[in-house]
Amino acid sequence: MQRKAQIWIFCVTGRRVQVLLLKRLARLGGHWQPVTGGVEPRERLSQGARRETFEETGFQFAGRNRLREAGLRFRFEGQWGRAEETVYWGRLAPIDGLVLPAPRLDPTEHRGFEWVTVPEALSRITFPAQRRGLRLSARAIRALV
Repeated sequence: MQRKAQIWIFCVTGRRVQVLLLKRLARLGGHWQPVTGGVEPRERLSQGARRETFEETGFQFAGRNRLREAGLRFRFEGQWGRAEETVYWGRLAPIDGLVLPAPRLDPTEHRGFEWVTVPEALSRITFPAQRRGLRLSARAIRALV
């Protein structure tokens, strides 16, 4: 069974919580989603989540700004077979306290990004498991704000 990670990235300015959505290439479905990806066989889940986040966005999470588990793990049948996905979330600081950081996208996977509110993200996301992951992650981030 493949191990996968779903990673929600938040940025908080004042009391406004925004979440990063990535737009998949049309040939990969063309939908909006968080960072997602496979965990290598010899990686810990958290290592795989950090690596995938860096590969897809250029963002790094370590120390106080580490990725945290959201408390959701689920199994599904995907295009590459059976998988188990673990949900993570992380918080980035805005640049100079105001500007939302721009990810460095992997052009083989994504064609765009947007920082949006949680309700807006929930309206754009295609997959129910990603909506569940976002809801749990957003609850955790709001507890910190």
